[in-house]
Amino acid sequence: MTLVRIVFVASCLLSTGAVYSQDSRPAKIDARAEFQPCTTCHGRPDPELSSDQLWIDRVSETTCVQPLGKKSAPLRGALRAYLLGKDDVPKRESTVRDAAAGEGQIALSEPENLSVLLTPIASDGKSATPIRLVWKAEDGKAARTLPAGRYRVQHYAITRRDTQGTEWQLWGSGAKGRTIVVAAAEEPTRLNFNPGVRLASTAMWTDVGLQVGLAPTGDGGMGVTIMRAGKRIKTKYRLLGTEGVTAKGPMSYG
Repeated sequence: MTLVRIVFVASCLLSTGAVYSQDSRPAKIDARAEFQPCTTCHGRPDPELSSDQLWIDRVSETTCVQPLGKKSAPLRGALRAYLLGKDDVPKRESTVRDAAAGEGQIALSEPENLSVLLTPIASDGKSATPIRLVWKAEDGKAARTLPAGRYRVQHYAITRRDTQGTEWQLWGSGAKGRTIVVAAAEEPTRLNFNPGVRLASTAMWTDVGLQVGLAPTGDGGMGVTIMRAGKRIKTKYRLLGTEGVTAKGPMSYG
């Protein structure tokens, strides 16, 4: 048996929810119901945030909506119209305000352009209405105020620029977000997201050929997507064996 190892030149995978299909769909599309399976992973995006605008724009090309091409155009159009609207958009806290009775605060450990969607965890273990906290780097470590309680991080977006001025965004989402406890009338809970990306790769020869898999994860093990200048970074792979490169090519995802 030939021993091999995988080298990924670049990597990125969009965390996805259900795969939608246009087959056997009624003429009138209920976009809210169609998007509902995605809320357990991504949450409802906010069209007024640049990172969420990019996410919404991807509806026109994502492979989560099947089939590709013109047949799914009505569904993609309905989903995009719904996501660009204001229905069901979580409350956003993006400015400094004093905490009222029963409220606590979250502050950043370091200044960051950051958006975090938090889902409250009720005492019975069920999730409640989410809330989004937003910071700009110039805000420093300013606190954001929200009801005291336990929360799960459902989605986060970090935005930075490199030395050439190119904008990079790191999106994280999924069911593995960390739990945050916010106490009332105490010092703010400190929050710091790890921008590092970890990769787990697999390669398997099957009856239909080589199958290459890649699972990039970020803070807390959440699935991540990396955006550069408004587009996901391209992904390639190389399969190395005892005789050198045995397979290589691009990867399709998301």
